[in-house]
Amino acid sequence: MLNRNDRKALRRNRSAVSWLCVLVLILGVWIRNLYSDINFVESDHNIINIELDEVKREYEKSKYKIDSLTAIINHKDTLVTDFKKTYKPVVRKDTTGHKVDSIKTLKEDTILKDTIK
Repeated sequence: MLNRNDRKALRRNRSAVSWLCVLVLILGVWIRNLYSDINFVESDHNIINIELDEVKREYEKSKYKIDSLTAIINHKDTLVTDFKKTYKPVVRKDTTGHKVDSIKTLKEDTILKDTIK
């Protein structure tokens, strides 16, 4: 048989053990969530690295295209010929002098008699 002090100690130990089990359970859940967060961050990091590699590949492709286009533009070949447009000289009328009448005067003989009234 247990005496009174032993029964009190047993009750205290039982309550302490139950609180300890609750604490261990909470810590276990917290650690599991912490590791799942680390796995999430690692997987997110891997996805970002894959996307970065794809972007680098696209950049290299576009850089190659731009370099080839620049080489084509800078390449001087017989395909490009210089076309010179010939302009007609501008003739300006002299408006400062006297006006010349461009209408010829008609002789009276050319006008018919019946048209004059």
